Amino acid sequence: MASQPTRRRAAGWLIVAFALGITATASAKPEAVAFRIGNNAWTVPGSFDYQALALRFRLPWQGSYSRWDITTHLDVGAGAIESDGRHVGLFSIGPSVSFGRGEWRIELGTAPSVFTRNRLSGRNFGGWFQFTSHVGLYWQIDRRWRIGYRLQHTSNGRLYSENDGLDLQTVDLWVGF
Repeated sequence: MASQPTRRRAAGWLIVAFALGITATASAKPEAVAFRIGNNAWTVPGSFDYQALALRFRLPWQGSYSRWDITTHLDVGAGAIESDGRHVGLFSIGPSVSFGRGEWRIELGTAPSVFTRNRLSGRNFGGWFQFTSHVGLYWQIDRRWRIGYRLQHTSNGRLYSENDGLDLQTVDLWVGF
């Protein structure tokens, strides 16, 4: 098993790699912005409220398989989690893939993430570097508007000795450009 400094160094290089990915897509126009609001999922005791914005860039890998449209994206997100009057920021950047049939879409994604503090309301996140994974179900109202439900899990993947993690559920409203 890798030592703590080795894992942290690997996490740092992962952030650098994703930052370079942003640079590569900097010439691409954003395709949508999401407004996200939610709270802790049923797996997490206590009360955690979440608000976030996400900016989406289309990646070049698109296609279809067995009547499913498949699209890939790079999502950049910034949000705040509040509990007991205290806040922590959550920033992320990472890929997602969506599978659509008609006006319905299923989306999966993962992203390296950064917390602005290690603790919130008795939960110890272990450190600033985290991973956020999500799954969502969305209804495409028309060409520009989409609404959906998203479950996300954020934890440090055992990079640190403490790893409480946090599960959130959100309602998302996407507006296309």
